[in-house]
Amino acid sequence: MRQLQTLTKRRRIDDTYVKSCKNQIRLNLNQNRDNNVLDTFKVDPNFSENEKRYEDFKKTILDFDQDDEESLEGDHDHDHNHDDDDEGMKVRDETETDIVELRRTIYLTIMNSLDYEEAGHKLLKIKQDPGHEKEICRMVIECCMQEKTYRRFYGLLGEKLCVNNKVYKETLEECFVQRYALVHQVQTNNLRNLAKFFAHLLGTGGLSWQVLCYIRLTEEDMSSSSRIFIKILFQELAENLG
Repeated sequence: MRQLQTLTKRRRIDDTYVKSCKNQIRLNLNQNRDNNVLDTFKVDPNFSENEKRYEDFKKTILDFDQDDEESLEGDHDHDHNHDDDDEGMKVRDETETDIVELRRTIYLTIMNSLDYEEAGHKLLKIKQDPGHEKEICRMVIECCMQEKTYRRFYGLLGEKLCVNNKVYKETLEECFVQRYALVHQVQTNNLRNLAKFFAHLLGTGGLSWQVLCYIRLTEEDMSSSSRIFIKILFQELAENLG
């Protein structure tokens, strides 16, 4: 019984304290509203004089002098000029994200085309930076090599690229030299497709016959893969040219 009475008294005291706090808060708010302190702006008639007094007071406390101020202003101007230089600087993407996206676009264009005419037209319309023609040639060769059997579609597509733009012809000639140098790393099935692709370009005039000067028929310079490549290349040329 005593504990219940004690708890009741404490509760009354707490309620009294809460009510007093609320009343005090209301009183303060009413006073502020009456004095128009909140959300008001008063113009200082002596603004210039007060600003000057503030600057003098700031120099006294912080020990600022004229040289320090000029130094700070100079640093600020230097930082501002440096920011201007950064804004004028051209940012170069070293992650090659644009090349990866370009390769993806080329692959989807080739795979979704009905024939080589459509594929060639779409590839020539792709917006690209100068020098990215090599990526189109590389992707055409890669797609050709990954097929289970050789498709004449890729030979006709390479021929169309060479005829429409001399840059693609020169690029494919460079690819011929590079691929032949690494022919020992290519699997037999991919090697057959690669040889037939270049044989089609040589037979139709897409590539210059001068690329054959990079082939050296010596025992030291040839491997089993290069022999297979040359055999398939000339067999395909003989069939195409009669």
